[in-house]
Amino acid sequence: MSTSSKPHPHPWAEWAKFPHIRIWWRHDLPDHVLGKTDGVRNVWHNIKALQVERRCSTRHEQEHILAGHDGCQEGRVEALIQWRAAKWLCPNPHDVADAIVWADGDLHLAADHLWLDMTRMEARLDRRFMHPAEARVIEKKCSEELHP
Repeated sequence: MSTSSKPHPHPWAEWAKFPHIRIWWRHDLPDHVLGKTDGVRNVWHNIKALQVERRCSTRHEQEHILAGHDGCQEGRVEALIQWRAAKWLCPNPHDVADAIVWADGDLHLAADHLWLDMTRMEARLDRRFMHPAEARVIEKKCSEELHP
C-alpha cells in the first residue's frame, strides 16, 4: 500500500540533540494538555496520554524548542508548529494519500495507520503550510481512488 519503505520516525531518539532538556512525566496536567515546555530546560508530558499522543506531543514540543518558544503560541504560529511536527512525523505525502485511500477517506483510521493523533493528522493536511506539490499528490491520489 505505502510507497515508502521507511518506518515511521521516532521522536524519542531526537532528544539526544537536546541534552540540556529534562523530560518530566506528570500526573497533574489537564487531560487536554499532552505536553508543554518552558523552551529552555524542561518538557512536561502527560503520563495519561496514549502512546500515539506521546509520540506526537514529543515532536510538537521539540518543534517549540527549535523555534525558540517558551510554550504554546497563538493562532497561526501554533498551527505552524503543529504542521511542522506532523510533517516530521509523516514526511512523505504519498504515505498520507495512501493511508487516506486505504481508510476509504476516514481520517481517524488514516491517522491510526500513520501513527498520528487527530491533531497532527489535521495539521498534516493544513494547506496553509503544505507545499503545493504535496497538496497535488494527496488530492490527485484521493480523487482518483476515492471518487473515480
